[in-house]
Amino acid sequence: MATSPAPADAAQPDAALPSEYRAALGAFEEELRVVRAASAHTVRNYVADARSLLRFLARESGAGEADAVLPLDAVELGNLRQWLLELSDAGASAGTMARRIAGVRAFFGFCARTGRIERNPALRLASPRTGSRLPAVLHQEQARRVLDDTGRTARAGHGEPGPASAPTAAGAASDPGSASAPSAFGTPVTGETPMAVGTPGAASNPSESVAPDAGGTADAGSTPDAGGAPDAGEASTACEAVNPRARALAVRDAALVEVLYATGVRVSEVVALDLGDIDESAGLLTVLGKGNKERRVPFGTPARTALRLWLAEGRPVLAPASGAAGSAVFLGARGGRINVRQVREVVHRVTANRPGSPELSPHGLRHSAATHLVENGADIRQVQDYLGHASLASTQIYTHVSMKRLHDSYRQAHPRA
Repeated sequence: MATSPAPADAAQPDAALPSEYRAALGAFEEELRVVRAASAHTVRNYVADARSLLRFLARESGAGEADAVLPLDAVELGNLRQWLLELSDAGASAGTMARRIAGVRAFFGFCARTGRIERNPALRLASPRTGSRLPAVLHQEQARRVLDDTGRTARAGHGEPGPASAPTAAGAASDPGSASAPSAFGTPVTGETPMAVGTPGAASNPSESVAPDAGGTADAGSTPDAGGAPDAGEASTACEAVNPRARALAVRDAALVEVLYATGVRVSEVVALDLGDIDESAGLLTVLGKGNKERRVPFGTPARTALRLWLAEGRPVLAPASGAAGSAVFLGARGGRINVRQVREVVHRVTANRPGSPELSPHGLRHSAATHLVENGADIRQVQDYLGHASLASTQIYTHVSMKRLHDSYRQAHPRA
């Protein structure tokens, strides 16, 4: 799921707020982080939403005088509606306003529970209608073609001779990280000396092979992996036949999309996977979801096969001899743990330019997996557990997606539609 930027006022200091407002805001943030174990995204945005309201209240009621600022316990529903009117006049969309209302409701709910206010003025604050947007998903046949084509690309380069690896720096051969290590499936994985960055054959795309400059600067706006390089534009199929690194990236991409579709995990969950989280004998992955809630999700034979090939023959090519890859399952082109941006680029690439198929994000693969489960008769509560949803209401959207597909098929196929 794409991460939206925090509101602009999230970065502004709180020194100008009255002490009561500052104390309540700080305590609210601590509860979100520590007690509720909310994600960093939720904490950042909910605190920014409450801050936006508190600044409005301080400005409108206090006019710069601290002793004249409206106490939290005196805030009325009308004050909240005035704040929303200002947001609307500033051009905020219905979706933005609904999100900010959710943050303010959480803030005043916290204030009521902790005795800062006697009554909650946000209880009757209505959210604007945002409309129902069904997620873009692949049809089952489209998903099969995407996964089969990606796997075929990986297998096409597998086992073909490639150029010898470039020599490493002095002393690298004696590094303990270059020794053989067991994979997550218990199969010995031979450590390979990684090709030096920038040598011929390191990658077909310049972004995969350019060495960092003296300052180690990464691409603007990207979150680099441990090696500091973005993973954009992985190697092309033509190079997979002659280049071990390009072949390894193709094998990784096949395993990545198979796991995302097989398990329906979030992109943050697949990025955080460690080798010890894979239970091949049971066909289960252990993931840590929202609110630090652990769950186990199943995967089938295609994902098992793709993972086995990646861990045995793809991952050792990318893993640095220094051991910097640690226990991460999926690696970026420079050998560090893969990041969210790189996963998105992989999924966009393998789903792009396919006639009749939407170009998806990793969250689109998650939607597709859940939709196909419902279409094939899975119980909605089982799908809830599979996705790690705290509320069944979050899962019920997939029944709507399935019914829309049924309606579309009916209109196309029924002679009296």
